[in-house]
Amino acid sequence: RGRKNYTQFIEEQAELLNIDKRVLTIHDVYLPTCLKHAKATVTINSTVGLTSIGQGIPTLALGDAIYDIKGLSNKGTSLKKFWHQHKKPDPELYTRFKQYLIETTQLNGSFYGRMPDEFK
Repeated sequence: RGRKNYTQFIEEQAELLNIDKRVLTIHDVYLPTCLKHAKATVTINSTVGLTSIGQGIPTLALGDAIYDIKGLSNKGTSLKKFWHQHKKPDPELYTRFKQYLIETTQLNGSFYGRMPDEFK
């Protein structure tokens, strides 16, 4: 999670852009509970986006994100359009994408245990 609290900066920018009534800024909250009540998620590039997709919540990534794939996110949708018209992620595509990430980017192990012999 981010270590710096950008709440004040975000609120100032939202006010300058006259969207402060539509922008909710939070910092250091329990993400699963927060997302449980979300209608949609807009992020730059964050684990929040992948978690949101996993919860079946329409998600828009404004930056470059590994999960910004048509069918998972609302890739190619403008922010203006996303406010009113967004799609939920395809659950089957999410399952396949998650499995791909697990198989190609993760190793079994522990920071607190010994490295398995097959990786020495």
